[in-house]
Amino acid sequence: MRSAMERNRSVSSNVDCRPLSAGRSGMAPVEGAACVILESEAHARRRGASPLAEWIGGELANEAFHLMAPDPDARVLEELLQRARACAVERRGEGSEVDWISLHATGTPRFDAAEVGCLHRVFGTSLPWISALKRTTGHALAASGLLEASLIAEGLRARAVPSWPSEIDSALGLPNFPPHGGEVKPKLSVQIGQGMGGTVVVNLLGAVEA
Repeated sequence: MRSAMERNRSVSSNVDCRPLSAGRSGMAPVEGAACVILESEAHARRRGASPLAEWIGGELANEAFHLMAPDPDARVLEELLQRARACAVERRGEGSEVDWISLHATGTPRFDAAEVGCLHRVFGTSLPWISALKRTTGHALAASGLLEASLIAEGLRARAVPSWPSEIDSALGLPNFPPHGGEVKPKLSVQIGQGMGGTVVVNLLGAVEA
């Protein structure tokens, strides 16, 4: 698999992964693991546990575009993000809005561009806080979804967000500095995950309400 990704220029030519940056050249595969316990609120209460976050909902779909390359229009991702926003309102009430997007952001030029273009269409000028966790963790491939979900859960518990991505490629149309002066205490987060074969996953997670 590694050799196939190298031939496809999916693997970074540098040691590190630099998603969203002008110098991004691919992902940095790493080993990783995480464990997430998903249980009902009633079950957690019975055993005296304090939940880190609430998994509100999620969807899995397939672009059916290409085995390795993303759909440059990100049409499936756009639909799932719109439905996640609607789910936030349905579950948390009118006016509820996603305030943190955890991007898949592998550091490959085409994937990053397609993903960010989709964000612009869905959120317009009301862009939530964004994070690109693979800049710190690398790409743990099949483990990356759970690994990033666990980091999002901790962020929602602590009501804190990761650093705004640095060195953002100006061609992506994203601000180099966070909106709102960095004053974000997240309540609703969307996690984006994508994989080879056209798999697209969107999870909606929320801070546990008192």
